[in-house]
Amino acid sequence: GVLWFAELNRALKAEFPGVPFTLTLDCGDRADLAHAALVEGIGCIRFSGHPDAMRALQDIAAQLGAELSPS
Repeated sequence: GVLWFAELNRALKAEFPGVPFTLTLDCGDRADLAHAALVEGIGCIRFSGHPDAMRALQDIAAQLGAELSPS
């Protein structure tokens, strides 16, 4: 789930601090998962749900410095 993915991201950053990488979490049409991912600090998320949810999530992502793109 989201917490496992966030922990994996944190562990990789700690283990390889000088290596640039980007993990992207695809949340499909699940706005709840996309929101949870943003809250957990996942910086690159894909979402294919309702356009209203996409706009709201993009606003949250912008405030957190994260990237939200359509899947």
